[in-house]
Amino acid sequence: MKTRHKQAKDENFPVGSLLIDKKLRPLVAQYYRFARYADDIADNPKLSMKDNLLQLGEMEDILYERIDYKGRKLAFIKTLRRDFIGENLSFSLLTDLLTAFRQDARNYKYETWGQLVEYCRWSAAPVGRFMLALHDENPSTYLPGTALCVALQIQNHLQDLKYDAKLLKRVYIPADMLKEYGVKVRDLSNDRETPQLSQLKKAILQKVQGLIKEAEILPSIVKSRRLRMELGVILSLTVIMVKKLEKGDVLAKEIKFSKFDWIAAAVRGQRLVYKDENIDDKRSGMNDIKKIVRKSGTSFFWSMRFLPKAKREAMYTLYAFCRHIDDIVDGDSSIAEKQELLQAWREELDNIYDKKVPATEIGRRIYKNCMRFKLPKSEFLRLIDSISMDVPNPVQAPRLSDFYRYCRGVAGVPGSLSLRIFGCSDEKMIEELSSSLGNALQITNILRDVKEDALSNRLYIPREFLQKAEITATDPRTVVTDKNLAIAREELAKIANEDFKKSYELIKYLDKKTACPVKIIAGIYKKYFDIMQERGWEVISPKPTIGRFGKLALAVKALLAS
Repeated sequence: MKTRHKQAKDENFPVGSLLIDKKLRPLVAQYYRFARYADDIADNPKLSMKDNLLQLGEMEDILYERIDYKGRKLAFIKTLRRDFIGENLSFSLLTDLLTAFRQDARNYKYETWGQLVEYCRWSAAPVGRFMLALHDENPSTYLPGTALCVALQIQNHLQDLKYDAKLLKRVYIPADMLKEYGVKVRDLSNDRETPQLSQLKKAILQKVQGLIKEAEILPSIVKSRRLRMELGVILSLTVIMVKKLEKGDVLAKEIKFSKFDWIAAAVRGQRLVYKDENIDDKRSGMNDIKKIVRKSGTSFFWSMRFLPKAKREAMYTLYAFCRHIDDIVDGDSSIAEKQELLQAWREELDNIYDKKVPATEIGRRIYKNCMRFKLPKSEFLRLIDSISMDVPNPVQAPRLSDFYRYCRGVAGVPGSLSLRIFGCSDEKMIEELSSSLGNALQITNILRDVKEDALSNRLYIPREFLQKAEITATDPRTVVTDKNLAIAREELAKIANEDFKKSYELIKYLDKKTACPVKIIAGIYKKYFDIMQERGWEVISPKPTIGRFGKLALAVKALLAS
């Protein structure tokens, strides 16, 4: 959203375009006016930080009617408020922008790529969500829409690198990447790129290309024909800009589009709009999903690699879905944005089970596998609801009843869906085994990660066990230092031990092909559990580990027993 010469045409999503429906243009223009006014405040070198924040705060106060504003200069905000209410649009689409501009006013520094992306979600993503919401698009479009907005914003940062560093004293490149490539902040104010900066730029553009890939589905899934056409052009321009930034020197001259670029984007953009909507295995992005599983370093990858291809890919997709939902909850986004993203996934599941085109790569794979393996929608929704227990506040010492509900959702659901993929059709067996083994696996994770969870302000040990151990505190960082924690962990371990025993008894009734992958994952987690039990529950670190060959040995053992 921030560029050197700030006009409507420079925005991440087109503002006031002729392709926008006439009746929507006035509100779009007012939204742009709000964003532009706030950005100009943040970028005004004559204003102190205090004055910047006061003026941005005044805009928010007018929006929420906290003050009785009588002036004319900001009267448009009152009109904007009225129209937002009339269109049932969230004020967060406005206040998220203000959050970003406050960060600009404070000259925030971004230490990691994740922090920079988070800033872009405040500064750019609201524009995309606004346009999509205004066109009454399905919330499932917000995920690829956010990816597009973030990609565009980071491109803008690269285009304005010198201007931002020299005149505004702002750096929109993560500090860890500057250090990795040997680039100094002063290098950003030079007249030409250094070799190190050129390499850094290429690394950033690779990440941008990944975001573009996530966004490519967007033109084919929005309902509005006008918006589809516009998005197709924007995506094409984004790809063109990546190439221009790769070849050009962003410090030496301003990178612009030529007339030919606009013509080429118009032609190529329509291909995105009208591309085949069928699920295509070759272009399904399965490799990306495999990377998610492999990158996690999880035991899951090792337990699934012995499955036949169709089942293996279904399991990888299931894991990627679980991982993605978990990352949403664990991320640094605001509570409102987390809830919005989770709702978008509920809408995505509605699309899948209504046999509509899913908006995401993972969604498209789920679509294929829910048809093949008859995976119930209710289980996916149950997982989202359970993981959402950490929103708005992290779970801390839940009641035992809530604890079991949590375990059934976050671990029992993957178990239930996995058993169906493996070939089990006995509903009673699926429920009993997924519940018992899910409990055992999740408790093992909780016992293993208790210190790590505490650093994230989370504590999953049930309060009944804390009380039994005479621990009165519920603050995670306090609890993990309590000498009686071992007692509470041991009580929780007893439940896991019983659930492991019950699970192994149930596994005996499965056919060999279905039982094998279950034995592998159970064996790996039981090994983690045994390591912790042997060294004593008073020891909370280091986390138990099993090497690659150890996991392979457990897998071979399960295979030979099948």
